[in-house]
Amino acid sequence: MRICSNEPCIVLLTEKDTWLRVNGKEPISLKANHMAILACENNVIDISSLNSVLVIQVSRNNIKDYLQFLNKDLSHLPVWQRNADPLLTANCLTPDIFRVAARYSAMETPDEIVSERTRALLFTVLSRFLDHKKFISLLMHMLRS
Repeated sequence: MRICSNEPCIVLLTEKDTWLRVNGKEPISLKANHMAILACENNVIDISSLNSVLVIQVSRNNIKDYLQFLNKDLSHLPVWQRNADPLLTANCLTPDIFRVAARYSAMETPDEIVSERTRALLFTVLSRFLDHKKFISLLMHMLRS
């Protein structure tokens, strides 16, 4: 099944073992309760099933806000390699938070409180990838694409 998004980034949570393929390359196996962050633009993303996967779409503005929130000097980070698969994976330690973040991110509401709650939940989900040395480089790559 193919995943398409108008946003530059998605984050997936698998509730069952699932495979993921980017640009027709070798599939990547994701165990249950694992997350993957993927760059969507100019990439073909296939997944074995969407029945056991939760998806959060991340906008450019959310990526910019998150990078500002981190308050890091980004000028010395390595550039994301174009030939690298545009994804990272991580074990999800808090699937309940991801579920709430996915539910809120799918809602369109003018309510400022709900918007801020959604933003905070999204930042919590994204922060799980901070252990990856290439995470911030991937986010910057998504902004440039």
